[in-house]
Amino acid sequence: LVSFYYSDPITAQQTLWFEGRQMKACQIEFRADVADTSAAQKILKYKANWDSFIDTQNKEASVTGHRAYHLSGAWGRAEAELAIIASTEVTIALSVLCSGLGILLFTRDPWLMVVVMLLVIGIMAGLGFFMITIMSWKVGAIEVISLVVFVGYSVTYSLRIAYDYSRVGEDHPDLQFAERHAMMKLSTGSP
Repeated sequence: LVSFYYSDPITAQQTLWFEGRQMKACQIEFRADVADTSAAQKILKYKANWDSFIDTQNKEASVTGHRAYHLSGAWGRAEAELAIIASTEVTIALSVLCSGLGILLFTRDPWLMVVVMLLVIGIMAGLGFFMITIMSWKVGAIEVISLVVFVGYSVTYSLRIAYDYSRVGEDHPDLQFAERHAMMKLSTGSP
């Protein structure tokens, strides 16, 4: 090790830590047959195998060499993806609830709130069906975040329509015009 350390100091200093002629720590890189883009469950199962291996090695090592650990960027990505997916239902439910309260606050019409919330839930179900069933996408972090963002977009438009609808009275000129126009089409039989 000492001859390797002094033969290529730049590479050696990135992987070995020497004080004098005594090695204090080293880094070993392993290339595994598991892609970073694999499903989160597969990556975390592989991480559990490494956890077990490292724990076994640390138990069998001497007192000065029992602090080995392992890390990979894939571990964090997989854990974050599973956390995002696990929190999706709560996030979407909370978004729909807050949106419903916003609609109720602005329109003061509980029936209109129920109708709009049913439309938003229908839109979300349709989007989920399209993504998972028709497109055969795997549900990952990006798909989940897209669903949550889409809740906001679908509620914004629905809230605007519901608010405008709640403000139109029977004597509103646009409503009277639409009624007259519809009656004229019905009386003349034109489409």
